[in-house]
Amino acid sequence: MALRDYLAAKEAEEEAYEARRQAEIDQLAMPLESVSDGPSEINPGDRLKLIRSLAAEDDLRLKRGFLVSVPAERQALTAAVARWNRAQLAAVRQAGRDYSLPDAVVRGLVDRFAEAQTQLIADLKLEAGLAERRTA
Repeated sequence: MALRDYLAAKEAEEEAYEARRQAEIDQLAMPLESVSDGPSEINPGDRLKLIRSLAAEDDLRLKRGFLVSVPAERQALTAAVARWNRAQLAAVRQAGRDYSLPDAVVRGLVDRFAEAQTQLIADLKLEAGLAERRTA
């Protein structure tokens, strides 16, 4: 009975997660009301004007901070996480030297930090929608 309750709670949790994720995706979707349904309804000149107008709106949103350059943000976040990871590992190794810890202890700590860093990166990717949620 406890297993059934656990599985039901886990399924409800996953459904709630998917509902929250879909709500966030729906919130980010931008409607394009001015785009016609078929290519025959708009002439090439009007289409070019529409494309330029949409590009200008995107530039304005980017300047105002409503849009971000994904590659630039990804690169900045990757660099920050890498610096943080190197600093953590250097601090662990330095503490091992300062306190004369055995090499096996320092290696164990470094391994645990590496596991935590791997989990952090996986969680960040999951939150950003770059990875699928894994269930065991």
